[in-house]
Amino acid sequence: LFVLMIYFVGLTVEVIGINTGIPFGTYVYLEGLGSKIMGTPWIIGLNWVLLSWAAVQSASYFSIQHKLFKWAIAILIMLIIDMVMEPVAPDLRMWVFAGSGPGFMNYLGWVLVSALVHGFLVREVDDHRNHTALAIIGLQIIFFSSFQFWTCTLQLFNFSCLDSCFSTYQLFMLYKYVNFYISRYQDINIYTYQLFNISTYQHINIST
Repeated sequence: LFVLMIYFVGLTVEVIGINTGIPFGTYVYLEGLGSKIMGTPWIIGLNWVLLSWAAVQSASYFSIQHKLFKWAIAILIMLIIDMVMEPVAPDLRMWVFAGSGPGFMNYLGWVLVSALVHGFLVREVDDHRNHTALAIIGLQIIFFSSFQFWTCTLQLFNFSCLDSCFSTYQLFMLYKYVNFYISRYQDINIYTYQLFNISTYQHINIST
């Protein structure tokens, strides 16, 4: 039941946000998250479900007995995830904010919606440490932080061409091509090694 509730709450808030600018500010979803409902990808509701559940379960590592403290920790975890997502969201073709990017209103809105959702979850979700939930949160932070590090590194060394050309998809394709040519190189090495052995063997036979 709580899964459906959080899904519709998250999706509804995002639909309102896209069409009114409240509570996150003025932004638009790009093509990276798939098909949309009233300008909002339907999968964004699942994102709210997954992250909210994982955050409240991860909060149990810090506090099990005090519900209020657990509620605050879960909100903080959600805020941290949003802060690492926002800088790279346009590069990943997820969403983009008007102007210079997400402002204070976005983070305040994220905290308020998270507070509403977790106010329900801290009462409904069992108080036990869930390693899967902690792994989900950790991997989210690592993924977006590492992508941000990649982007900042390119900008630091003024590799503007690489920064503009290397999307996530293109990096994946580059990875496939590199693997392909490495495997071809290995095949060539094996073939050369076999030819060398054959020629050496023939030379020995001729000599004898």
